[in-house]
Amino acid sequence: MLALPGVLVNDQVTRPFYFGSLSVDPSNADVVFAGDDDWFRSSNGGKSFDRVIAHQGGHHDMWINPNNSTFMVRSN
Repeated sequence: MLALPGVLVNDQVTRPFYFGSLSVDPSNADVVFAGDDDWFRSSNGGKSFDRVIAHQGGHHDMWINPNNSTFMVRSN
């Protein structure tokens, strides 16, 4: 569950105390990535997420190239 203090943002992502990283596409602020045991992508600013096929579990962080957002690196 992603949440701001007192405000529920989304309940699709689990274990925010362990997987707390969000990555925002530098060329489109509505595209947000979130990791947990699975990998998720939002195209509406985090209101909802779709599961992205990703090999390996435990997705902790992501870097998105600021000059070419089609190039990304995930860490797990």
